[in-house]
Amino acid sequence: MRKPIIQLPILLTALLGAAITFFFIRESQKKRELRLVLPRFDVLSSPGINERLAEVVLPDLRTVLLPDGDFEVRVWIGFGLNGEDCFILRYFSGQWSAIHLHGMAEAPPFPNSMTPLSSPKSGWNKAWQRLVNAGILILPDAAKTKCEHAVIDGISYAVESNINMTYRNYYYSNPWYDNPPLYKRCNEAKQTILIGKILGEEFGLERFDLSDIR
Repeated sequence: MRKPIIQLPILLTALLGAAITFFFIRESQKKRELRLVLPRFDVLSSPGINERLAEVVLPDLRTVLLPDGDFEVRVWIGFGLNGEDCFILRYFSGQWSAIHLHGMAEAPPFPNSMTPLSSPKSGWNKAWQRLVNAGILILPDAAKTKCEHAVIDGISYAVESNINMTYRNYYYSNPWYDNPPLYKRCNEAKQTILIGKILGEEFGLERFDLSDIR
């Protein structure tokens, strides 16, 4: 019995089709890999932060793959003797929501709580635009500016975002610190204070507002 003859053009077409399919599968996988933009000193990678997130059943934001168009932003404040609070803003499936994590401290034992927040005073879209205008998504880490302050204890901000398949975070230690020769050059530190002030005004989170500290 004669063996069937596979014509070369048909074979080449099949191989080309397989190669194209493989290429698109690989590109699709690449697009679903979260890009990480991390600072030199990643304060949010500490085991303590992840343990406290686990207590309230929240994932590390750098591990979350969100659908196109969805995003999440977290603003942390504290990193001193009283632990950290966290504000979480989400835009999922066209719906806004916000959460306040309070009392995120190891010692002394503060009661931990996770509270859904009401709509911001200006409305979701306007409040979000205020935060965007303050630079919440684009501020560099303090290590890349002239805004680092060597202060023991105090109150600091860390901001992390997961948007457009990119995770990034940045940290400002004691941005309110009154050191005039340095502070005048620290517009980025002033913007972090503005972000906290907006959260205080829009959501009633007084602890996040450091604008009156002297």
